[in-house]
Amino acid sequence: MTELNPMLKRLAEEYGAKDVPMLLLGRTVGCRFAIAELEAELRLAEAEAKVAQIKRDLVLASQELDEADDALAQIPPDLLEDILAAVERRLEAA
Repeated sequence: MTELNPMLKRLAEEYGAKDVPMLLLGRTVGCRFAIAELEAELRLAEAEAKVAQIKRDLVLASQELDEADDALAQIPPDLLEDILAAVERRLEAA
């Protein structure tokens, strides 16, 4: 550790700290602050990724709905009425 002390003393002087413990304390606080900022950025990035996934899922569901609506629009009205009546009968029977 004796080789480390001169380097720490030089760093303390360079950063204007009065002594090595103050330098280490300052660096520790700075590192903890940087870690907290990075963790917050990570949480934000994860939230943004979730939002992006939800938007993609919403677009896909909307496309599926459009396809179903288009297919439904091609069914002749008489046949559609017969299908709906059959569904109603089954629901009443259940």
